[in-house]
Formats: sequence, C-alpha cells, structure tokens
Amino acid sequence: MREILPGAKRVGLLGDPFESHFESERNALAPVALALGIAIIIAEASNPLEFDAAVSKLIGQNIDAIYANSSLALNLRTRLIELANRGHVPVIGVRALMVEAGALFAYSTSLALADQLRRSAQLVDKILKGAKPADIPVEQPTKFELVINLKAARALGITIPQSVLLRADEVIQ
Repeated sequence: MREILPGAKRVGLLGDPFESHFESERNALAPVALALGIAIIIAEASNPLEFDAAVSKLIGQNIDAIYANSSLALNLRTRLIELANRGHVPVIGVRALMVEAGALFAYSTSLALADQLRRSAQLVDKILKGAKPADIPVEQPTKFELVINLKAARALGITIPQSVLLRADEVIQ
C-alpha cells in the first residue's frame, strides 16, 4: 500500500463485527499500521441499513483510503465505490471483484477455479487412498494476486508507480 498511497496516514477499516475474521484482522493490522505510522479508523456495519452510515463515518474522519474485507462490503461493493468516490476516497479490497467494481486495488489469495479444483482433486485422492480427513493438515494459501484499477487511479488523481504495475497480476484499464 505504501507504494500506491505513500502519503496515507489514516486508513478506514470497514468491517462486520459479526464475521469471525474481523477481530483477528483488526489485531493483525494494528502492529503493521503502527510500524508504518498509519492510524486505523474502524467503522462497523453488519447489515445494509448500517452500511451507508459506516462509510460516511469513515469519510467524515478524513481518511486516506477505505479497506473493506467483509461479506457485506463485497455484496454492496457498487454502493461502497459510489459513496467513496463522492468523498474522493480510494477503496482497497481483498477480491478482484472489488477492483472490477471500481476499487483502486486488491491484494488477496488467488481464487482461480482451476487452482481450487486441482487442489481439491489432490485432497480427494489422499482420502481415497486411505487418509483420514481429520489427519490432513490445514493448508495456507500459496498463490496471491494483485489487481489494480488504473481507471479508478486516474479518477482519483493517483499515479501508480511502474514498478507496482509490473508486479500486478491484472491491470484494469
């Protein structure tokens, strides 16, 4: 994020307090943000009725970007982008779907169907050869993707460095 938004000092975290990963994500972001000199501003929305107010709260606190990683934000991504654009605030997502809707960028584990099917087949093969499902270790993601939306960057007056564009898995023009 530092390379794309080098002047960012305040980042809004838009989350759903009822999603299991929200608290752990807050805790994981805190030391990283502190080390980078970034304040994390929290806004919670657990249903569509709370969504606009949560986004408006963040924008009203002079944030430099909104980081959204909730199912609600993903489902309401078009509305999120619309509200953020009114406030001239970039959105950072964790799925390419967010970038396709107008978020500035997303960095996340790859959800490529071919990869998922291949890995699923390997796990089924182990089970068919006698492995107990409970004995198969949980796996961590190994493939990540960076998707950048240049159209959104231009609209927000943000220049994406060439070094970042070269590392991107996908660039939306």
